[in-house]
Amino acid sequence: MPSNAIQKTVAFDRESAFADPDGDGTAKDWDSLTANGAVINCRNLDYSKIKRPKIPNPNIVQRAGATRAGILGLRGHEFSFDTDWSEGSTNAAEGAQAARIAQDELLFNALGGEHRGYAAGLAGGTASAPTVEDADGDNLEPYGWSFFVDSGSGFGEFACYSVVAEGVGSDTLTMASGHTLSFVPDAGGADTAYAVVAHYPDWDALEDHTHANHTSLCFFFKGRHAEHSVESLGDALSVEMGPIEQGTPGELKWSGMGCDFSDNGISQPSLDDTPAGGPGSVIGSGIATICHFATAGAALATQTFWGAVQVTVGIKKDPVTGPNGREGKHGYGLTEDSYNATKVEVTVPFDDALIAEYHADTRKHLRIQIGRTVGDARFVYFPHLEYADTPEKVSVGGRDALKLTFNALEREVAQGSMTAAQYHLARAKMIIGRVG
Repeated sequence: MPSNAIQKTVAFDRESAFADPDGDGTAKDWDSLTANGAVINCRNLDYSKIKRPKIPNPNIVQRAGATRAGILGLRGHEFSFDTDWSEGSTNAAEGAQAARIAQDELLFNALGGEHRGYAAGLAGGTASAPTVEDADGDNLEPYGWSFFVDSGSGFGEFACYSVVAEGVGSDTLTMASGHTLSFVPDAGGADTAYAVVAHYPDWDALEDHTHANHTSLCFFFKGRHAEHSVESLGDALSVEMGPIEQGTPGELKWSGMGCDFSDNGISQPSLDDTPAGGPGSVIGSGIATICHFATAGAALATQTFWGAVQVTVGIKKDPVTGPNGREGKHGYGLTEDSYNATKVEVTVPFDDALIAEYHADTRKHLRIQIGRTVGDARFVYFPHLEYADTPEKVSVGGRDALKLTFNALEREVAQGSMTAAQYHLARAKMIIGRVG
């Protein structure tokens, strides 16, 4: 009978072993997702390329019309979908660690690095060296991030601290260069440094499919009828950000590569959980989208951007192949272009000083924050940008403007006593985060 091809439900989970969801060779029970899995809201779903290719038979033919039958090739495929760039729905209490959401698992798979911070009560100090309650400070890490909320205004800002120093009764945070707070923390303890979940490239995890932080996922694309359903195994994601543009919800764009799949005779799971994810406030709503820009190391200052901010993450997965892998794959690494492809493009009101900066090879840093309250805030940050080209003179609605294109560079930081994971966070060329 005719069947409905519109309705879809999408679920994913982390695999215990590559292309083996539970690590025991048995079929995945999609109605028993782990804590690292979820049913998700998404759009622009395309899994039409999940199919097994036929390889042409190269043998010669005895007769002109004696076409050789093709040879079934290896499974291996691509798929894609888009999601809202979501903020967390709950916030950790002081001293507690931020909870993960479904989006975190996807970003962790795509980027390899995750900083899941702790909330802390502010005890006073200064804008460049705030203090936090002693027990709370024990959980904070160098080059970690917090969402610092001024109780007087009720507004918060994402900021990075480079050093956490143990004190007597309270611990002191030395704010990273350029990240001095816009307010002086209340000595009476009314202000809070809320936890942040931040994702960043961990090159060790991205390159090495045996690394502890290198994960593989499995997906189930469920149609209304079984003939439209596909299970995809051994999956790796790459992520791009949609334009950061006024009047639109933030968007993350996912492309996936898979190792193996089932699309014939598979049973339909219920997948009746409420889908995770959804839009936060529309970009540009009220005065809750804040763009900060400055010379690298200098205090971030508000900057007017016109049109859309276009971020290029540029980190793309690449299969590690071999004849004894599952469907010829052992896991995933990165394309060679991945290491240098991260960029950001902005358009600003015309300013001769920016052209002079290009010729002086001035380095910049940039933070875009969407949302100013704990229930609706996320950000993207670039700590060290170089001008990729001469600023381009353009017209925006008849107004003189400059289009600026930057290459993202790593922050120049000495490792010192930091762990490998902390060092990846400290020098990360791009960070995507939210209140946790």
